[in-house]
Amino acid sequence: MVLESGSEKLPGLAISSQNASSSPSSSPRINPEATGATSSEPIEKITSRGTGSVSWAPIQWPYRDGTNGKPIASTSEPETHIYWRSPASMVAAFVVGILMAVGHHLYYSSLDSDIVGNPDEQQGKLRYGNFFAFATQFTLASSVGFAYTQWLWRTLRKRTITVSCLDSAFSADTVLMSMFNPEMWWKLKLASLLALLVWCLQIPSLFTPATLGVVPGLNEIDALMEVPLLKISTNDTDQHVRFEYSAPLLPNTVFNGNDTSKFFVGPRTILTRLIAAVAATGRILPIAPPSLNSTYSLQFFGPTVKCQEANTTEAMIIDHLQKLKMSIRMGNYTQTAMSYFALVPNDAILNGADVTDSSVAEDISDIRMQRPVNGSNQLWAMYQRYAWNSTGDMNTETHYMVCRLYNASYDVNLTFESGTQLIKSEGVKLLNEISYPKDDIYTVTNYASHSYSAFMWALTDQLVGSLGWWVDNSTNRKFSEIATPIEHNSLLGSVDLDPFFDFNNALYLSNSTGLFNKPLSDQRLEDKGLARNRTLAVLIEELAFNSTVSLMSSHLLSPNSTTTVHQTVSVNRYSYNPRSLLLAYGLAIGATLLANSIGVYAYIENGAAHDKKFSSVLGATREAELGELFCHKTQGKLPVPKDTKTTLLKYRKMDDGGWSFRSSSRETRRDHKRRRRSLMTRRKSSV
Repeated sequence: MVLESGSEKLPGLAISSQNASSSPSSSPRINPEATGATSSEPIEKITSRGTGSVSWAPIQWPYRDGTNGKPIASTSEPETHIYWRSPASMVAAFVVGILMAVGHHLYYSSLDSDIVGNPDEQQGKLRYGNFFAFATQFTLASSVGFAYTQWLWRTLRKRTITVSCLDSAFSADTVLMSMFNPEMWWKLKLASLLALLVWCLQIPSLFTPATLGVVPGLNEIDALMEVPLLKISTNDTDQHVRFEYSAPLLPNTVFNGNDTSKFFVGPRTILTRLIAAVAATGRILPIAPPSLNSTYSLQFFGPTVKCQEANTTEAMIIDHLQKLKMSIRMGNYTQTAMSYFALVPNDAILNGADVTDSSVAEDISDIRMQRPVNGSNQLWAMYQRYAWNSTGDMNTETHYMVCRLYNASYDVNLTFESGTQLIKSEGVKLLNEISYPKDDIYTVTNYASHSYSAFMWALTDQLVGSLGWWVDNSTNRKFSEIATPIEHNSLLGSVDLDPFFDFNNALYLSNSTGLFNKPLSDQRLEDKGLARNRTLAVLIEELAFNSTVSLMSSHLLSPNSTTTVHQTVSVNRYSYNPRSLLLAYGLAIGATLLANSIGVYAYIENGAAHDKKFSSVLGATREAELGELFCHKTQGKLPVPKDTKTTLLKYRKMDDGGWSFRSSSRETRRDHKRRRRSLMTRRKSSV
């Protein structure tokens, strides 16, 4: 009989000859029971060309040895060893994670206290920090993942678990919902903890980027900036006219032409106004700062005043002029005493002229009007001061003082802090005394001398005059009089003026303690607080210093000049908290190190390296009976049948060598429960 080609291959179906019938005119009939034949080998249908009959024969698969048939099982297992790349990857991921953590710490340390740049720069630096955090978390979690996989395979050799638990275990480190399988936590305790550690290692990456914050701070820089600088010691025409007023000595002169000789008339109003403001407040006027928080030093030439005790001749002249002033009667009133008397001597007095006219004494002790006068750059004064003798009794002493104008070299430091001005003198060096101008048509005018004299003029206008007591001759009533601009300025609280104000107490009877029973008024206490219990000499010198420096409050008197300014600018700075970062990474690295130790132990005990790739799972499911867990319609599809999910499996050795997942019994949990219930029923019925 001639046979023609085999046309179909039907795996898993074996048909015996007695279960098939055929005839020349019909196709063979296969009994349904034939499908349950004993052989599970693939078969092939063979059709006869002549008769059309059909026969079936097993397929013979070719093998590498060139034979057909079943392979011969090996009598000995191949040698196994730990594939080096798996543990090396675990350790390498752990080392890289440590390096990323250290790099994160070093990067943030380099940013600590740095100035925050523009938004783009700030976001860029934060991105780098997030990268380090992610890289650390990823590598440490990967390292723990290797350890988890090895320990899982080790545990599967010793534990029998359901397919459902096996599904959760193989995805626990990647699918969070798998962590909620109670069987896995019961039977795979350590493996479950390792899987949980993989998830927990993501927590540090949420905290470590936040260890770098932004806080307000200050930045100190040095920069060249324009600041006001006093320009009084100059003959520059455009500048000296802002301090003093001079008129030409000759008629028919042209401004800035042939007007080289002028005579001094007096100070400009701006100079008078500024010095009056300084005297009233007792402090330096506000100077425009180059920036809100800055400090710088300046050196310049300017006027200053030095006061000292008068010599005998000067004291006698002052006393004589005081008496002339007191001799002037005002109607029915007579001045009985003075506790303060100040004047600007003229040239005749300085040269020793004898003054007998009381009007001269009155004129030189009054505020000068702006007109040509034969004055001087000195202030002569008399005042009374309390003193205690050897017995402890308090008396008044009369002092005589002379204050002179000098050119000086100033070295001052100016500091500005959020609108607060602090000016400190680094030194005032006296250079030469400035004499009152003596102009003539033959000498070119020294305008710097005019400017300095204008300063002294405006300053002494705050100090001349007198403080004394008067009596009404008709009624014998006594009272005090303040006839000096000092009543408008901070010198009023000087200790050298206390005897005058105590005169009012003397108008009252003494109490039993022998002290005057009229206390100091609140206004007097405020004046004394402003003067801070200092003498007139100290206060006058301070007034001259404050007035000179205050001239820099005017941009007219002090044009801008470039100097180095130390600025303190409010900025935002990075602030790094290393403790939080190192604590978070330290715990993560410590936990990862422990997991790696467990992984190394699992490698050694397994004697091999495992993973969860498809090829590894395929190689671990070679047991033929595993195919019975799925029908052909549900293979590889969801959902997994309940009977399959409850099947108990264990990773163990196969009969013909090697390892595979094998069912612990031919029955599922449900079958086991059903059989147990049946057995219990039979026992009850027998009873």
